[in-house]
Amino acid sequence: MKHLTKICAGLCLGLLAACSGGEDSSNSQTAVLKELRTVVKENRKSRKAPATKFQITRAILDLQTVGSLEVTVESTNQTAYLIPGAFRTDHLPGKIAVWRTITGENVVLREGVLISTRGLGRDLASSDASASLRAIKARGNGGGERRMQVRNDVNGAFDLLLQCETAVVGNESIDIIELRFQTLHLRETCQSTLGTVRNDYWVNHSGKVLQSRQWAGPDLGYLKIRLLK
Repeated sequence: MKHLTKICAGLCLGLLAACSGGEDSSNSQTAVLKELRTVVKENRKSRKAPATKFQITRAILDLQTVGSLEVTVESTNQTAYLIPGAFRTDHLPGKIAVWRTITGENVVLREGVLISTRGLGRDLASSDASASLRAIKARGNGGGERRMQVRNDVNGAFDLLLQCETAVVGNESIDIIELRFQTLHLRETCQSTLGTVRNDYWVNHSGKVLQSRQWAGPDLGYLKIRLLK
């Protein structure tokens, strides 16, 4: 999780990779990058003065040519902004999206459901999202087993079996960086030997997860995830 403390620098580099078009970059893209560099310089100006918190705007997002994902580790309130690294499919339903930071940390989602992390510390090695996806796509109640594998410092990883039930909370409006969306709020409640955990999903009319709060294991805890673009 130490990598997520370098938010501003990582975000500047991430947006540089996402917005840059090589030597022929537009003036508007250059202006945005200059604005981001200014934020970083202000953060370093004085130890006595509080650091300037980076504020991402819809105007900045609109200049990107790729998607953007915001991930916050709830226990530390550290936030990082990620861009797509790869998309793939496998034998299970749902497209896999690998979101990455510029320094190589990954958050992997299957149609919006968290299935693994890398580089955050005691990562979620894998998670079966099949039952969750069925409920999300149906925008309704559902349930089933969920198997997770979580990394540790003892024997590499341990397996965790959860019994999960998904229920409809209700229709809700959410705001994501200056835009408002109408969503259906679904809550997945899971029981295991470690106790009860809950995952929340805010899903649009087509079944896309726009916002979520998902458990990534006993050490990493909950991640708040927002699809910015």
